[in-house]
Amino acid sequence: MRDMNSLLILFLSAVSVLAQAKSSDLYGYSSNSTNLYKVENTEKAEIYSVQQNEMNQILLTADQGVVQDIFKRVTWFDAAGKKIVSQVPGSEFKLSQTLLGTYTPSSFAAVYNREGKTVFTTNRPVSGLAVANHRFAWIDQWRESLELYDLQGKMIFNRNFVKNAWLSDSFLVLKNDTRVLLFGRDQKLFPTETSAEVQISNQLAVLTTTDGRTKVYSPDRWLFTRAGIKKVVLTDHYLALIDAKGMDVFRNDGSFAARYLLGTKLNFGNRAILIHQATGTALLIDPTPASNPRTAVIPRVGSLVFGAKLALVLNGYFYEVYSLDAANFGARIAKGDRMIDAQAQSSVGLQLFGFVNPNAKSAQIFAPGGVGTMEARTVLDQTFVNRLDLSVEAPSLNWTKF
Repeated sequence: MRDMNSLLILFLSAVSVLAQAKSSDLYGYSSNSTNLYKVENTEKAEIYSVQQNEMNQILLTADQGVVQDIFKRVTWFDAAGKKIVSQVPGSEFKLSQTLLGTYTPSSFAAVYNREGKTVFTTNRPVSGLAVANHRFAWIDQWRESLELYDLQGKMIFNRNFVKNAWLSDSFLVLKNDTRVLLFGRDQKLFPTETSAEVQISNQLAVLTTTDGRTKVYSPDRWLFTRAGIKKVVLTDHYLALIDAKGMDVFRNDGSFAARYLLGTKLNFGNRAILIHQATGTALLIDPTPASNPRTAVIPRVGSLVFGAKLALVLNGYFYEVYSLDAANFGARIAKGDRMIDAQAQSSVGLQLFGFVNPNAKSAQIFAPGGVGTMEARTVLDQTFVNRLDLSVEAPSLNWTKF
């Protein structure tokens, strides 16, 4: 019955996420004219606001947001502006699609679900906390032990002598002073060696041993080992292994996608990769299809900012926006003059992009018009702005050690 309840919660959450995905992105900005930091959507509906000088941290995704003020109070809201939890204490927070975790190192922690209910609280000091979509874990500072819980707040696993840990929906990595332990599905322990580096996603785990070998695991088994790897890039959508001669790219199930020769520079996004060619062109790659990777050639790339569904290319005094969606991958969907100088900061969200000029205290946000249109719709054109935040894909924020 507990498993069925967990599946029901995950299903309802997924339905909510899909419903919200059809709505507009969220964006936040500070305005000196009103002394407020506001969170709005592309219909300019105000979702949340706080005094500008009280704003500390913010995280916006497709359907929710978390704001922490300078008093270390955390508020969690959805894309309709409903407050899920309001001003709960925490100098740190972690967010997934189903859970919010708040904690203060050497103090206490709490975990909340999307209904705003408290799933779990600690009565002992915490040194770290992480949340995933269907579980969460914390490290007891006094006992140096890790406890893993399900969505209902029932402990399903614990281990002593833990200094640091990494958590995703499928993997748990524990580290103490002498060794690293890797646990897969249902906390299955894999034989591991002393590791210098650990990366995990919901689908893959990559451990680099102290003698330089790279070992790749699925949630159920070891997949392969490679030597001579210079760099590892793991996201929710692909794995890239770079050696002295080129780059091998794997899908998120561990299957081989393609090998590419190295260019003059590489850019990595959560969904795509860009290889700068010596000719001045660039190759855009989506490794995820089951058959062959999607590719597209971009004629010129000065600099690039990756988003989840957009790639913003800057060239001199103009910009171009390329789609990362499967149906229009690599299509140019917007272009225009850079209306602010080269010192401007670029931001790319899920479906929006924008610029902030910290000198002029101005910000512009645009929505691409689509394939063949090239005109970008202005969503925000505001003066006296010194901060801009856009919705992002952020599952990997919870995969780092805690």
